[in-house]
Amino acid sequence: MFLIKADNTVDPVTVRVDRTYHEYSVIESSIKPGDKIVLDGQVMLRPGSKVTIKEFEK
Repeated sequence: MFLIKADNTVDPVTVRVDRTYHEYSVIESSIKPGDKIVLDGQVMLRPGSKVTIKEFEK
C-alpha cells in the first residue's frame, strides 16, 4: 500500500489487517483516518513518485 504525503509523493507502508468481512477490511496499523492512500496504479509506483489525486467515484 502507498500512503500519499502532503507534497503528493508516495511512501510504501505495510499494513496489518485485523479482520475482513466480505470486501471490507479493518486495518490495524500504519494508516489512520484521514490519510490518503493509492487505490489504483500501485504497480507503477516507486517510493517518492509524484501522484495526482482524483476524487473517488462510487
